[in-house]
Amino acid sequence: MKHQAFLDTFCDRWMEEWNRHSVDGLIGLIAPDLVWEDLTFWTNVITSHAELRRYIEKIFSVMPDVTFGERARFIHPTRSQATILWRMEGSGPPGVASDKRYDFEGCDIFLEFRDGKLAHYQAAYDITHMMRQLEMLPQRGNRIGGAYFLALLDPARR
Repeated sequence: MKHQAFLDTFCDRWMEEWNRHSVDGLIGLIAPDLVWEDLTFWTNVITSHAELRRYIEKIFSVMPDVTFGERARFIHPTRSQATILWRMEGSGPPGVASDKRYDFEGCDIFLEFRDGKLAHYQAAYDITHMMRQLEMLPQRGNRIGGAYFLALLDPARR
């Protein structure tokens, strides 16, 4: 159960640092030899603190009032792995949709820790829901699966 106490403390700090918008606080939780997978927001897997800093700073610049509320926490019973299900809220990017609001759910997946720091992270969320709320994408309507994305490529299908 030692790993449970560690993970509970880590998850609490994780959410606090995101809601404080503390770039240094977040980087302080991450191992230097990291694997950070958020290919929904970023263009590649992040493997250095320098690139992680750029990623976090970009999030706070395009979502300056973003907040996260924890909806649920799942801790592996025998390994140091956890998942936080969260609800994200905020205003659209400055100069683009700052007069509009978004809220949606996703999760942070903590796959590996080394020396008390997160070493392998995966994000899981659907950014299209947020973009529809900010009126940056058309509403989905009754399109299922890939039909929605194909409609975005072909205006005749909208």
